[in-house]
Amino acid sequence: MKLRAKLVVIALSISPLFVMPVNAAVKDGASCSQNGSIAKANNFQYRCIKLGKKLTWQKIADQIVSKQEIYYRLNNGELERRAFSGAYFKSDSRSVKNFSPVRAKAFTEMNNLSKSSSSSFNLLLDLRTGFPPEIREYNLRKIRESFAIWSKYVSGPVDVKVLLATERDLSYIRDLGEFFSDAEGAMDRLAKLNPARENVWITGSAGYFPDRGVLTGKLFLGTRSEAKTERYSPEWIQVAVHETFHVIQDLWIAGTRNDSHQAYQARRPQHYTEGAANFVGYSLSSNNLGWYSDAMDISLARYWNYIRGWKPAKTESDIINLLIATETNESQQAFELSYPLGSLFYEWITGTYGVAKFIELSSETKNYPNFEDNVKKVFGVSKRELYSQSAPYILSVFKRIGIS
Repeated sequence: MKLRAKLVVIALSISPLFVMPVNAAVKDGASCSQNGSIAKANNFQYRCIKLGKKLTWQKIADQIVSKQEIYYRLNNGELERRAFSGAYFKSDSRSVKNFSPVRAKAFTEMNNLSKSSSSSFNLLLDLRTGFPPEIREYNLRKIRESFAIWSKYVSGPVDVKVLLATERDLSYIRDLGEFFSDAEGAMDRLAKLNPARENVWITGSAGYFPDRGVLTGKLFLGTRSEAKTERYSPEWIQVAVHETFHVIQDLWIAGTRNDSHQAYQARRPQHYTEGAANFVGYSLSSNNLGWYSDAMDISLARYWNYIRGWKPAKTESDIINLLIATETNESQQAFELSYPLGSLFYEWITGTYGVAKFIELSSETKNYPNFEDNVKKVFGVSKRELYSQSAPYILSVFKRIGIS
């Protein structure tokens, strides 16, 4: 699997919330006119809510606002998110009613997956000493939790080599040989980064590959030795879970023969490879539905800003065409958009049909050389019909955050 940095640092230009201008009348208990609207005043956010028969402003301290970069930090090993006020919170005050039923069900279904008490995976850890300890322990916990979830869906035992390294370990990585060779490019970029002026990130790669003739799982995470989570770009929270799912995806396809890259992507579309991994990553890494929803929206905005102008996304037909286009990575735009667009598609599948259908579609990859046949087996409809069913929901997300 080719290693690619998981983050593209792009200024945000949208918000998943409807934010009203600052207004002197915005304060706790003051009257408001639009239920659910958000306003900013005096370094706090306020939501317009209905109390009895009256609409009033209620201060909310734990939210982000328009054009704000999201930052998370670790506090004694626990994830917190920075709000507009500058304070950090572990929770989110929004009700499930603030979110699409599809999104809410998808998040709940994923987080109701049970963890196996006996793992199918034997993790062979190679933890370089320069890797920041708190970040190392958090990511190892997420890796172990993820493998515990997926253990019941694969046959074991499976050896997985786990390497956590920093820019100081470039020569060490080269000495490891071909198995981790795809980590070199990303680590070289991290080595050249200036942390005083740029956000740091976690990069990763994973899969199930031959190692000296034996199929072995691998999972690599890399970062700067002086990294601090407060300065990480926001996608870092999901990288460990995302990469773990790549190991599972490869196990579900292991033993198949694909005579070309085109045949491989006919079986396992690009929007599944990266989009499903992004969906799994965010849904299993976010503390709550609110954080998950914001992360999904902002991921779409970041990638869309990067490929803006490539293809339209104004109609349901446009969405179907984008799903078809992201079945392959024939262009850089298709590759980039496969992350957020695919994550919305598999979120919709999970929020509409349930997580069991998402897992069935994933695990049946091995048995069908064409994604079309896999879809027909699992859902009883053609691939295009499934795309068509999902298009209204996906388009609604584009429209809601203002990028269609």
